[in-house]
Amino acid sequence: LNGIDDEVAIIGEGLRDFRQHKQAALARADTLADGVRAIVRSHVGWITANPVWADFLFRQRQVITGSAAETQLATEQAQDVAFMATWAQRLGGLPALPLPVLISLVA
Repeated sequence: LNGIDDEVAIIGEGLRDFRQHKQAALARADTLADGVRAIVRSHVGWITANPVWADFLFRQRQVITGSAAETQLATEQAQDVAFMATWAQRLGGLPALPLPVLISLVA
């Protein structure tokens, strides 16, 4: 592997870990309000527990653009959005907003 491939691999693994942490927290939430709190807490908790990784993801995410892993990571992101949408739809009571808008409010 070269340096860019290594960075892309680290970014991909970091994003997967971040999403798994968030999905586990969301799966334990029983209301929309609890879900929003779970997402926010999981984001803050993951960043607090992984400050170096979080900083790396924040600063190096543009490395993904144009890489061989870009499509795979976009697919994983879409799966994460689908997980959140399925969870929210199961609870009902969502405002009448397009899904991307709802996700952007809490993602």
